[in-house]
Amino acid sequence: MSNYNIQWYNPNAGVSYISIASYGVTFNKVASDEMGNPKRVQIGLDAKKRILFVKPLNEFDAELEKLSFPYAEREQKNGQTRVSNKELMSYLEIKCPELDLEHTTRFAADWDETQGLLVVDLKKPLLRQTASDNDDNVDVIEEEAAVSNVG
Repeated sequence: MSNYNIQWYNPNAGVSYISIASYGVTFNKVASDEMGNPKRVQIGLDAKKRILFVKPLNEFDAELEKLSFPYAEREQKNGQTRVSNKELMSYLEIKCPELDLEHTTRFAADWDETQGLLVVDLKKPLLRQTASDNDDNVDVIEEEAAVSNVG
């Protein structure tokens, strides 16, 4: 089995994702748990590959404090955490003009254990079906393209 990189799905955890809209970047509880519910995060971008990176920070560092966003203190009652910053959203809009910030878009988030980063492919938004589109009368999240492993 050494030829496979198996990631077992945990039905109790759900899918790790982030949402991006004009007001900021929102992380679901699973994404926060994967990062270890950090005190702060750094957010970076590979603009050519359209990949967003989130680095969790737990140790105080005066230099990194200037280059990061508060995280743990922004957790909401539903377990989601939102990083709201106009300059960050403007940066994403300039570097990734195809992002539709007028509407909330979800993206799968993969934890890269080796790099210690949450990795989000901005070329692969998740599609959301409404109840009227779905026979089971529940929301379903599908990925527009297959998820690729990072690492």
